[in-house]
Amino acid sequence: MSKKSSLIKKLEKETDMPPISLTDTSFIEITGNNHIELDGIKRIIESNKDTIKISFKKEVITFSGYNLLIRNFSGKTAIIEGKISNISFASQGESIC
Repeated sequence: MSKKSSLIKKLEKETDMPPISLTDTSFIEITGNNHIELDGIKRIIESNKDTIKISFKKEVITFSGYNLLIRNFSGKTAIIEGKISNISFASQGESIC
């Protein structure tokens, strides 16, 4: 087991933090089709009322819909609200339409 894995396991036991928050992994929580919580954001590529495109460490995720809005953006986290009709994933470096 690597030192990093050992440290994460130790922190899991000593805190109430979920394991995902102790790593540099992207996290997405979807509630219905109108609320998405994101963690691990690298940058926002595009944002308008119909499309939000976000870059993470290894992927780019595009959210499409109506009246989309980014709320509570702070550093690596954000909340997207609005009527979400489509979510598409692409690896960094792939052609994204």
